[in-house]
Amino acid sequence: MTDDQSPAVRAVDPDPDNDVAQATISWFRAIVTAVVVAVAGGGLLAYGTNAWLNHLTGIDRSQRVAVATIWFAVVLAGLAWVLRRLQQRGVL
Repeated sequence: MTDDQSPAVRAVDPDPDNDVAQATISWFRAIVTAVVVAVAGGGLLAYGTNAWLNHLTGIDRSQRVAVATIWFAVVLAGLAWVLRRLQQRGVL
């Protein structure tokens, strides 16, 4: 095995019939995208949850904990789904 065929150097495509070119983005776009995703995700997860809880005054603490937990899980799953779809379309 020569040096150019070593596993560390050679990229293996699991589907040899794949004609889709892999999209590459610049470092600047990657950093900006990461910051936007972190700010949007953090805003929805932290401040969105807090805004909901401030308006839910008619329920007791355990019910607010349940609402906050469910909201956090749903938003986190939604963000993961949206990010995966954007990545699949080559936006990210």
